[in-house]
Amino acid sequence: MEDLTIQQMQSAITRMKYNVEIAMEAHDPSLASKFYDKIDLLCIEIHKRLNDPNTTLADVRRFEGV
Repeated sequence: MEDLTIQQMQSAITRMKYNVEIAMEAHDPSLASKFYDKIDLLCIEIHKRLNDPNTTLADVRRFEGV
C-alpha cells in the first residue's frame, strides 16, 4: 500500500465495496468480511497519510462511504 496514492486507495475502496456486494449476493459472508478487512486497512492508511489532527478515522470512513 505504500506505493499507492490516496486516489488509488480511494479507487480500491470503491472496487472492494463492489466486491463485498458480489460476495454477499453469492452468499459468501466470509469472503465479504475479507473485503471489509481490506477496506478497513485502506481507510487506516488514508487516515495516516492525511496527517490532519482534525480528521478522524471515522471521518475517512464516512467520506469513503464505508
